[in-house]
Amino acid sequence: MKTKKFLKAFAAIVLCLTLALLPLVTAGAANGDYKLPYEDFSKDSAIYNDNVAKAASLILYYGICGDSVMRNALAKVYGLGSIVSAFHTAATEIDHFISSKKIGSGGNEYYLVSVSLVNSAGAQWYDNFDPGTGDIHRGFAAGAEYFTKIFEKYLADFIPEGKPIKLLIAGHSRGAAIANLFAKQIIDSGKYTAKENVFTYTFASPNNSKAKDLKSEKYLRIFNFVNPEDLVPRCMPEAWGYGRYGTDITLPGKTNGSGKIGGKYYDYAYYRAKIEPKFKQYSGQTFYSADNGEESLYELFKTITGRIKSVEGIYTVKMNAGISFKTMYEFFTTTVCPIISERFNAKDNDNFKNGVISLITTWLMPTTCPVYRQFTDYMMEAEGFAAARDLLKNKGADMDNITPDTALRLLLPEDIYSRFGRLILSVSEFKLKQLLEKAKTAGHVFNSAHNISAYMALVTTMSETELLAPRSSNRTELETDRDIEIRRKDTGALVGRTILGTVDKELMKNTSAVVISAKGGKLTVWLPNAENYEINYVTHQAEELRVRYRSTKPLKAVGENAEYSSGDTGIVWVDAQGNVTGAGTGSALVRTELLSPVGTTSTVFTKVTVYYAWWQYLVKYLALGFIWY
Repeated sequence: MKTKKFLKAFAAIVLCLTLALLPLVTAGAANGDYKLPYEDFSKDSAIYNDNVAKAASLILYYGICGDSVMRNALAKVYGLGSIVSAFHTAATEIDHFISSKKIGSGGNEYYLVSVSLVNSAGAQWYDNFDPGTGDIHRGFAAGAEYFTKIFEKYLADFIPEGKPIKLLIAGHSRGAAIANLFAKQIIDSGKYTAKENVFTYTFASPNNSKAKDLKSEKYLRIFNFVNPEDLVPRCMPEAWGYGRYGTDITLPGKTNGSGKIGGKYYDYAYYRAKIEPKFKQYSGQTFYSADNGEESLYELFKTITGRIKSVEGIYTVKMNAGISFKTMYEFFTTTVCPIISERFNAKDNDNFKNGVISLITTWLMPTTCPVYRQFTDYMMEAEGFAAARDLLKNKGADMDNITPDTALRLLLPEDIYSRFGRLILSVSEFKLKQLLEKAKTAGHVFNSAHNISAYMALVTTMSETELLAPRSSNRTELETDRDIEIRRKDTGALVGRTILGTVDKELMKNTSAVVISAKGGKLTVWLPNAENYEINYVTHQAEELRVRYRSTKPLKAVGENAEYSSGDTGIVWVDAQGNVTGAGTGSALVRTELLSPVGTTSTVFTKVTVYYAWWQYLVKYLALGFIWY
């Protein structure tokens, strides 16, 4: 009984460090909303229409702001009426809203019908992770079948019989996958209107089909916006034969967003500068981009598809999830889905609590297989730590001065803290310090990549030329004993480098152009539009310092007016006096900015390597140290 209570108490501590809640969106209308250009619907839908695409993204955004906001926006901004909506629908269904408007008069009269399918809600998450083994994703196919009946009823109720219609179909996330399938069915049947009248724009669509005709010419009028740093469009994996119908439009990210358009060079920072205020206005959050671009997602899906060779394997291949073996289907339906789908009534929900404990166990246990470990690590870095900060701030915490004890008081129920707080603090204070350090600087990376506000910000702030520009990124693995420097060919600007084989992450944050990662003795380099960059091999000089985990040593490069920063606080911390503490095994660069008496600044790097002593391995693996040490 005490063990169970301790686990629940520990679960409460780390609950906010798991999958984040979707952010609450701000519902205020913004200036410059894109009105529906009715004249554009007289064109063939096979030609990309930037006005319609931008309007579609905003219509979807208003849909997640709530029913009343959506209805007001459709009526006042877009002139649409006869609105039918349904939210919080069942597992095999899809949240949606439909509206329409009579356009023209006499022989040129038609009805414009706007169909919007929004992201997952409640038990729909279980359907998302149940693809079946057929050519079409079973959960999405069920949603498309459900919505087809809704659509047919709408036409019968609101569109006069025999009147021609034009369709605007839009969807986000699960809604995008279903919108993609629904548009395909409409085009195939020709029952409601000709394919030239079916305008389809999806955002963040998962892959939904293994059909051979995904890129058939008749489906290329379905346009799918894809963010390369978004996890969702990579599910189900291409390596298993999955894709989506139509034309993909790849948006700019860190690893593909820099290059020439019409002879002019655009750096990803150019897009970021436009995206950030728009995203902040509509989501209420700061926009973040993953420091390593696509690399984490590439490695995650490489690991998944290396272990599981086909979709059948998610139901049959059991892998260690910490203390039990589960298939991917079992892992998601017993761990991830209960957390996401039941988070809003989590207080007295046993499924939710058991899912949290299962996820924490998977994350902490050293026996966890690489598939589940990489997934939980990714979600913790992408959302979990930022969610922790938000929860603590909402409870009035001063994040600059917060202590582990204060965090415990705020995160634990009062009765649990009074009974177990001192025990938890005594065995896990350092671990809590690590979590709080990460929480201070973490960003909502997943939401910034996947939320409809992110897609809307990207699509509405970019010109048609920028949106349709071809984008590419080149991933190269290098084996070298020397350091590398990456420079832009046109300006010679330094945009990436390693020092003593360790990545200068601060430089890459500032330049936002390339990604370098070091793993297993190899360097991996991502170059956007590789022809614009050159890699030079160099030899850098720097201090080196070895620090035992949890111990502290002073840097050699110190000074009265020095400022210090760590390139990776998950590995090493540095205080204002230049003392470094080992926070996790591995190597990281510590930067020292030294101000000379004449006012000039010089930069000194120290490669700090943190290691375990032999006895610390015993603590970690024999004394459950992976939980508390």
